[in-house]
Amino acid sequence: MSTLCLIPYRDRENHLKYFNKKVIPLLKKYIPDIKIIVVEQSEGKSFNRGKLLNVGISEYTDSTISHIILHDVDIIPTEKLIKEIYTQREEDIIRIYTAGPASLGGIIKCSKECLIKINGFPNDIFGWGIEDRALFYRSKIHNCTIVNKYNQFKNQVRILSHKSNACSYTGQKKKQSDLWQRRLLTLPKAEQEKFIIGNGLDNIKYKVISKEVLDGYEKIVVDL
Repeated sequence: MSTLCLIPYRDRENHLKYFNKKVIPLLKKYIPDIKIIVVEQSEGKSFNRGKLLNVGISEYTDSTISHIILHDVDIIPTEKLIKEIYTQREEDIIRIYTAGPASLGGIIKCSKECLIKINGFPNDIFGWGIEDRALFYRSKIHNCTIVNKYNQFKNQVRILSHKSNACSYTGQKKKQSDLWQRRLLTLPKAEQEKFIIGNGLDNIKYKVISKEVLDGYEKIVVDL
């Protein structure tokens, strides 16, 4: 069974070039059966990291895929980290490098079965943040095993410089932030499922603009 690596992307050309030069050769060295896909969002709407990753799962996950690495393009791991952690397959989710304890963003490795069970990410979170927290609580609701490697390996990555996208949440964004909180875990199971079913892999809509095979990876451009 093979591994899929999905990289959500827009307007980070220099980061992608560096990632292709430094990281992709190591991924292929230690995970020979890996397929690497850059999922690029077209212009017109705010960036939607979660939905882009849902697109990658929908388009490229078949019977040969057993695990999926979700990887931001501006996080550069060491060879040691790739060799020792990226190659592991025993758990539902391996939390490799992400922002906080109630978060599954940055770099994580998941079993395909787990991602399908939790219905991927919500499709309606545009703009910076929250989608990683939503994935965390979806995973908790379905009792997925999350193994935390962040504290052990947090010094084994380098973050490429870029302008911060962090901002205060207002309006619809604040409503979404308030929605994806720990209180979800106290709701009855039927109520919890309402936060998962009908908003994710099971109802995603998008338009494929192009697909191409490049040196080191494949790229799909989509309109969300």
